[in-house]
Amino acid sequence: MKQNKKIIVLTGGIASGKSTVGKILKDRGYEVVESDKIVHKLYSKNSEVYNLIIKEFGREVAGEDSINRKKLGNIVFNDDKKIKKLNRIVHKYVVKELIKRCNQNEDDIIFLDIPLMIEEKDK
Repeated sequence: MKQNKKIIVLTGGIASGKSTVGKILKDRGYEVVESDKIVHKLYSKNSEVYNLIIKEFGREVAGEDSINRKKLGNIVFNDDKKIKKLNRIVHKYVVKELIKRCNQNEDDIIFLDIPLMIEEKDK
């Protein structure tokens, strides 16, 4: 990774303007790494994360090509223990990919779009 690289995190809840700011930054030539896109990739069929989620939450969350996010959400989002299990599975892989992307980027500044960074840190 380039010395003195600035890593700036865009974070906030739904409809807070992250995507708008990210688009403006991309239009100006900056790289914006979106953690949601990383999660979508990690949920791809037969990936390590896919297999761990199936093992933990059952085959009913398996979609045709990836984890069925709606079915998984129905299982985890009203149960703090289950959402914590899901986060323990997914977050380390997301962080690993974010670090990789930061290291590969040769620019002075890189932006990371991490929607729930503050909320997750506090849990």
